[in-house]
Amino acid sequence: MTRDLFHCLPHGVVFHAADRQAVSERNLAGHRIGRGAVNQAAAPLGRGLAAYQITFVGVSVPVRRAVHDPVSGAPEKSGRRPGGAAAACWVFTNAESVRLYRGNDFVAEFGPDRRGRFAALPHPPIEINDFVGSLLEKYEGMDHATGAQVAAILNELRRDAMALSPLSKARMLSLRLSWNELLRMYYKYIGVLGSSAPVYRFEAVWHGRAVRTVVREPVQSVRLECTVHNPLLTDGPTWDCAAVSLRAIDQNGNLLPYCGEAVCLSVEGPLKILGPSVVPLRGGMAGTYLATTGEAGRAVLHCRMEGALDTEAVLTVRSREEQNV
Repeated sequence: MTRDLFHCLPHGVVFHAADRQAVSERNLAGHRIGRGAVNQAAAPLGRGLAAYQITFVGVSVPVRRAVHDPVSGAPEKSGRRPGGAAAACWVFTNAESVRLYRGNDFVAEFGPDRRGRFAALPHPPIEINDFVGSLLEKYEGMDHATGAQVAAILNELRRDAMALSPLSKARMLSLRLSWNELLRMYYKYIGVLGSSAPVYRFEAVWHGRAVRTVVREPVQSVRLECTVHNPLLTDGPTWDCAAVSLRAIDQNGNLLPYCGEAVCLSVEGPLKILGPSVVPLRGGMAGTYLATTGEAGRAVLHCRMEGALDTEAVLTVRSREEQNV
C-alpha cells in the first residue's frame, strides 16, 4: 500500500536494500535482514519516496544498487521540472555518506543531517545541494575560499530559479564577479534546458569505501529486465506459482518510469501464464504470475518488447515426489 504514495515530492537517488554481498551483516552491527525490507514482487506501479523511507524505518539492511524515481533532482533531467530549474536531489540510503562525481571529477561528499527535519528517522535522507563543489578550483583556478563562495552563489541560482539574495549580490561585488561571468559558469557547471547533459555518478560510502555506485546520464539503450522471484516450483496436490517482475531499464540499470511499451509473454514447458499474455508497462514496470500445470520439467518464459532485445527466464518445475527424495 506504500508503493504509490507521495509522488508529488521531489525524487532522487535511492540506495536500497537486500544485497548480502554489498555490505555484510557483520558490518551492520549484527542487524538481521528482514524479508519485508524491500518488496519488489510483480507490481505495475513504482514506489514513492515514502515507501523508500519506510524501507529504512526500524530495519538496518545492507546498501544495494541505486534506483532513480520518476523525477530526479539532478540537473541532468532539467526538462522534467517546471521552468527547467534543478530542484533538490535526495538520496535515501543507509550508507554513511554519498560522494558525487560529475564525469570523472569529484564534486563533493554529503552526509545525513542528524539534527534537521528528518532527525527522528534512523537513516535520514541525504540532500545533494551542491552540484559545483570543487570544480571551480580545478577548472577556473580559484582558491578554496573564493571557489566556495562562487559555488554557493551558483547553487543559489539553481535553487531559487535564477534569483539572488541581497547577500549573494554583495558577494558578487566583493569578488568583482560580473553577471555575464556568473551565467557562463552556471551554463558550464550546472546547465539549463537544452544544454548538453552531464554524467553524474553517486557513490554510497560505508566505512570509508564506496560499496555501491549509480550513474545517471541520458538514456542510450533500453533493456527489459525479467526477474522471477521463485524459479524453483513444486507441483503436487495443488499448483505452485511464481511471481515475475518486469522492468524497463537503461544502460546503467536505472528504471525508465516513462516507458509504457507493451510486453509480449510466452511460455515453453510445463507452466502457464495467469492473466493476459500482453502486459503494458506502468511506471516502467509490470508483472505477471506463472503457475504449474501438473507436470515436471524445465520451462522458459520469453519476453518481447519493442525497442529492446528479447529476454527470457528459466524455471524448474519438480514434482512432490522428487522433493521428498
